[in-house]
Amino acid sequence: RTLQEKLEEMTCELEEQADYTQRLEEELMRQHGEAMASKDDEIAALEAKILAEDLVHKVESDSLKATVSSLESEVASAREAAAAGDAMFEQTTSLLQDKDEEVQ
Repeated sequence: RTLQEKLEEMTCELEEQADYTQRLEEELMRQHGEAMASKDDEIAALEAKILAEDLVHKVESDSLKATVSSLESEVASAREAAAAGDAMFEQTTSLLQDKDEEVQ
């Protein structure tokens, strides 16, 4: 074989290797893209889960605040009722003492 033929054969082999390398590179890039998309999906799912948990905690917190507020209101009403009862008791006791003094 001549030197020219050897050069042509080597050139052809190099071109085939370059094509094969290009295909490998493209496949790696495709797989990398899929892996990144999968990771992005996982990250988005985790972010959605965190947001959902935050929302649940907020709702629970708001519910607890409403319950505490309601209980505070009930306690205030009970205190007012107790104060009114005490006032009525004092008034009744005073009236009874007045009547008792009149009788004596």
